[in-house]
Amino acid sequence: MDTTLAAYLRRCRTRIPPQVTRLGSYDRLPSRIGKSVTQEEVAEAIDVTRTWYGRLETDAGVYPSLTLLNRIASALMLKPIERFRLLILAAKKPGQ
Repeated sequence: MDTTLAAYLRRCRTRIPPQVTRLGSYDRLPSRIGKSVTQEEVAEAIDVTRTWYGRLETDAGVYPSLTLLNRIASALMLKPIERFRLLILAAKKPGQ
């Protein structure tokens, strides 16, 4: 089981089927359909920079708000129990 927010986000992103056409309310570019979902696509879907989202996936000291966590959960198509796990991991202090 993923014990950090970064690992959880990476796993959730990489498990999205390549043929998915939408990430939440964001339409994927036709040229991306059939390819793995990238950090850049998730960042665009949640309206942050790729750099910021990349830092989130690498435990680089960025902390998302509840609003942003909700946008992430929608973009990653998380089920209710997965959304709960996302919130729990986001609330953990570094080193816990």
